Amino acid sequence: AVGMPNLMQARQKAQESRCSSNMKQLALGMMMYAQDHDERFPKANAWQAQITPYVKDQGIFHCPVDGKPGTSYAMNQKLSGMSMARVTDPAHTILFYESSTSGSSPNGIGADLDARHNGEFVVAYVDGHVETRSGSLDISEFRLDNAVHTAPVMAPPTHPRAPQAKPRKQPARTRPTKTRHR
Repeated sequence: AVGMPNLMQARQKAQESRCSSNMKQLALGMMMYAQDHDERFPKANAWQAQITPYVKDQGIFHCPVDGKPGTSYAMNQKLSGMSMARVTDPAHTILFYESSTSGSSPNGIGADLDARHNGEFVVAYVDGHVETRSGSLDISEFRLDNAVHTAPVMAPPTHPRAPQAKPRKQPARTRPTKTRHR
């Protein structure tokens, strides 16, 4: 009976690892989809059907711990139909998260987050990396206001008395000399 807690912990860790693997495969499937569709994410309400041709195993849409049928993961709805180039911080922008909403193509901005791995949950980011986290998600990770820029990012103004860097002078271009062979 002493070994039972260790066995349970090992099983839970294996399920969490499988969930992380599922998320990684979903993120890779999403990247392949985007490459074939003008670097755009699919519409959030149809993401599952859109990336299905890019994944080998349909089982990756379901977390091994989730007791409900259907898809266990939700897509960040703020990315719906968006160009990947508009995401300025892909390493900190959530692509998929574990969701309590099931069905086909769940999407949202984290209100339905499901920490089903002993208070921890798995998250995939736009750059493709996956993390197991605890606590809650910060709404800024869905990048409602600071990852999707409609205007170019401007450099901060310099102080009027601060020395300005002088532009470098470009070296003069010289024509290559032709060597005459006799």
